[in-house]
Amino acid sequence: MTGTGDYITMKYYISTPINGRTQERTFIEKYHAAEQRCREIKNLLIRQDPTLLDSGEIVTPFDVTKPTMDEPHALGACITALMQCDAVVLDHGFQQSRGCRLEQQAAVLYGKIIMFL
Repeated sequence: MTGTGDYITMKYYISTPINGRTQERTFIEKYHAAEQRCREIKNLLIRQDPTLLDSGEIVTPFDVTKPTMDEPHALGACITALMQCDAVVLDHGFQQSRGCRLEQQAAVLYGKIIMFL
């Protein structure tokens, strides 16, 4: 959290399953469905706290990865992004996703605020 005048700036990381999705068949379908889900969560967070538009930041795995990245490099990029955030938002179904569980453990180990949807 950083202060800018009268505001405290919060930076959120959204953790949502990608490979752990069961409705979609191919990785690219899973990737795009998860990307859409992140947009929905971003909009939900902004509706709940409109000041995020002015004094906050929301980061998703899709801001730091590409669908062509292999899983270890993508997870590394996601954990790096998460470490630069104040809070982590864990989406429904995170328990079935290895990547989301790693992100949750990193958040716990480094004392991040954790929010569950």
